[in-house]
Amino acid sequence: RWPFFFKFKGEEGLDAGGVGREVLRLASAELCSLEVGLFRHATNDAMTYTVCDDAAVAASHGAAGRAWLNFSGRLVAKALLDGTHLDAEMSQVLLKHVCGAPLGLDDLQDLDVQLWRSLKQLTEIDVTDLALTFAVDSDVLGDVATRELVPGGADKAVTEENKQEFVALRLEGALLQTTKRNVDAFVRGVYAVVPPELFLLVSSRDLALMLSGTPTI
Repeated sequence: RWPFFFKFKGEEGLDAGGVGREVLRLASAELCSLEVGLFRHATNDAMTYTVCDDAAVAASHGAAGRAWLNFSGRLVAKALLDGTHLDAEMSQVLLKHVCGAPLGLDDLQDLDVQLWRSLKQLTEIDVTDLALTFAVDSDVLGDVATRELVPGGADKAVTEENKQEFVALRLEGALLQTTKRNVDAFVRGVYAVVPPELFLLVSSRDLALMLSGTPTI
């Protein structure tokens, strides 16, 4: 939480704040780079980022991946303290995790528009003849894997009576389970710099404004 002072190699001058802000911007942009494999674009917005799935980060970075995500959280928190705007905007879902705010179906739009549309449609139509079960296919590192949402889910049909349970389980998987370890690492990094109780006073949109400013004038 103390002030940081930086100096670029080969450049003269003291850091009166501008160099430090530039370092935070450059470091956060590099960590969010798709080539690094810690963050991905949220939906189709090339300026908004969220953490990659646990499996993807573990495959590319091993245990070091969560350490880097923890460091990323610390950088974001330091930017908050210093009033530095970052080029890489964090997704509303990720910032809601930081704030401890509840997540709902509409939040899925920030991560997977296609799945959001599908689940929203299921809540509005009769699912009796869709032949859905409580098992879903997903792409895991290029391989298609079937995951049961409940024990014996492959044999449990989705009906009008239990479709809300199905939607809730799909939502939990998309917003929480697939990125749980990575989100936890990032959030712990934020809290290591800014106490968690302070985030009870702001919303995720407040955080987005503090970190990235307004997208348009």
